[in-house]
Amino acid sequence: LERAEAKKDKSPYWANWVNVYVYGLVGQLTGAIYQNWHKVDDIPEYARLMGYGLDFGFSNDPSAMVGFYRADSGLFMKEELYQTGLTNSDMNEQFKRLGISKTQPIFADSAEPKSIEELRRYGWNIKPTKKGKDSIMYGIDILSSQDSIGVPAYSGNLIKEFRNYVWETDADGHKLNRPIDKWNHLMDAARYFAMMKLRKTNEFFVI
Repeated sequence: LERAEAKKDKSPYWANWVNVYVYGLVGQLTGAIYQNWHKVDDIPEYARLMGYGLDFGFSNDPSAMVGFYRADSGLFMKEELYQTGLTNSDMNEQFKRLGISKTQPIFADSAEPKSIEELRRYGWNIKPTKKGKDSIMYGIDILSSQDSIGVPAYSGNLIKEFRNYVWETDADGHKLNRPIDKWNHLMDAARYFAMMKLRKTNEFFVI
C-alpha cells in the first residue's frame, strides 16, 4: 500500500490507478483514450459478426482476439481470447474450441508473418494488417470516431483495457499525443480490425 501511495504523486495516471485498483473506486482513469464505449448485458442475438482482430503474444503478453459485431446502427466488441503461452498450434485449437468463424476475416499484426502463415495453413481466414505512417494514432482515430461501442459485461479484460488505456503524460501531467504502452493487447487487436474494415464515417471497407 505504501508503494502504491508513493506512485500517486508521480502523475495523474498513477493517482487514478491507485484510486481504482487500491481503493476500488469505480470508473475509468482520467485521460482514457476511448470515451465512446459502454457496457451491455450481451451482444444482441441478431447481431452480424463482421470479423476479428488478433494481437500475438506469448510469455509476458497474452495473445488477444476481439470480435466485431454490427446490430442495426450499433457496433459491438467482444473479447474472444486473452491468454499467454499459446503457440500457433495452441491457438488453432483454441479458435476451434471457441467457435471462431473460419469464413470471417481475422486481421493480425503484420510483424508476425510466420504466425499468420501457420494459422492460414490451419484453414483460418487470417490476413496481415496493412500499416502506414502513424498507424497507432490512425487506428485510435477510427475507433474513436464510432458513434458508440457496446461491450458485454463478461468481456472483463476488454473492459479493463478500455478503462486503463490512457494517453501518456509528461512529468508535469500534461497529455502527450501518444498512448501508454500497456493495457493495449485487445486494444491493438481492435486497431488492426478497425484499420482494415472501418471507416471514420462508421461505414465499412469492402476488401
